[in-house]
Amino acid sequence: MKNKVSIKRLNLLISKRCNLHCRMCDYRLGSLFTKELTIDQIKDLIHDAVDLGLEQLELSGGEPMLYKDIYKVIEYGKSFGLKIMMMTNGVLIGEDEVEKLVFSGLQGVVISLEGFEEINDKIRGLGNYEKAINAIKGFQKQKKHMDFIKVGITISQYNYRQLFSFTKYLFEKLGISCFSYNPFNKEMLHKANFLKREEEFIIPPDSLSELEEEIEKIIDYSKSVNLDIPNTNFLRKIPNYFTNEVVVPERGCTVPLNGCSVDASGKVYACWGEPVVTGDLTETSLQNIINSAKYQTQCERALKRLWRGCLTACYTDIH
Repeated sequence: MKNKVSIKRLNLLISKRCNLHCRMCDYRLGSLFTKELTIDQIKDLIHDAVDLGLEQLELSGGEPMLYKDIYKVIEYGKSFGLKIMMMTNGVLIGEDEVEKLVFSGLQGVVISLEGFEEINDKIRGLGNYEKAINAIKGFQKQKKHMDFIKVGITISQYNYRQLFSFTKYLFEKLGISCFSYNPFNKEMLHKANFLKREEEFIIPPDSLSELEEEIEKIIDYSKSVNLDIPNTNFLRKIPNYFTNEVVVPERGCTVPLNGCSVDASGKVYACWGEPVVTGDLTETSLQNIINSAKYQTQCERALKRLWRGCLTACYTDIH
């Protein structure tokens, strides 16, 4: 029996290029060999996805601000009444860019920070903490036009002891009330680089109790100040992820039934967490891809809990 797929959510990795060289990410290296979709191809993709039920367009990368027609993409999505959000390092976004993004139709933004300035800039490069904070302040001036302004934190050996204090600081000093937390994912690094840097990012088993304490502090704090954070089931699974436990939803993952992911070159995936190419938009339509046997196989594997497991942001919604 074929599973019914409705593309309510589309995550578009609009560019693999990035202006930073973060220590936990090699995405930019792949950009040397990636031919990006043109603005017309992206418009065709959005149009086809709308016909398949699209409600939310999520722009990621690499760094989306490096895509030369980023404002046109957002405007085109807005013309269909889509909810449009973007994940960015924030470094290339000044007040002028904020106004253009919001005017184009951007409604939500996730800006990546790894911790206080010393930690963040050790991972992301000198001076980039201040630039990201300035982008956050710029969006806050436009917050009446925004659904959310979120800070995304990748949990690693670098920052796990400061998760609560950093969260508390961002809320009390900068007015940030919306957060996402994801564990370091070794798939972001090429194997050789992961082997070199594993000890930098993987939290050892004897330190996971400290991570658990930090997570519980955040959960308790969120109850008193009404933070918008991932649900507790998700947060409490983060330490398990560092033990190489296969983390999949107890009732199976429904993400591929409600959306898909597309990379900068047009390759379609049922989910980033299971990087199996199910089709290529430069060769056929999105509808043909999601109706294909390959996409349907990925849906079945997800529902039967046969994937390798992940803790990507959409996992929190499944609960």
